[in-house]
Amino acid sequence: MFLTAMCLMGKLSVMAPTPPINPLRKFLEAKDIPAGAFAEQCGLSPSYFSRLLSGDREADSSLLAVFEAETNGAVTPNEWVRWWIATTEDSAA
Repeated sequence: MFLTAMCLMGKLSVMAPTPPINPLRKFLEAKDIPAGAFAEQCGLSPSYFSRLLSGDREADSSLLAVFEAETNGAVTPNEWVRWWIATTEDSAA
């Protein structure tokens, strides 16, 4: 779980957990690529792709390979899996 700590007037305050950032979402935002356009480029419906980005659906290894290829290696399967694990751990806590 990711926690953010803040010190105010000598007192330590723990704030709400900071959700992990989806590496593919970060890539799309940095490159100013619309999610719907990227979804279609990958052969996915925009609604299914949206569920993948939000963590509502899990991507299989073949889809992770597509993401890696379509981002020219900027988003690796390992990055996605680390994000997915962190996301599911946060929701289970």
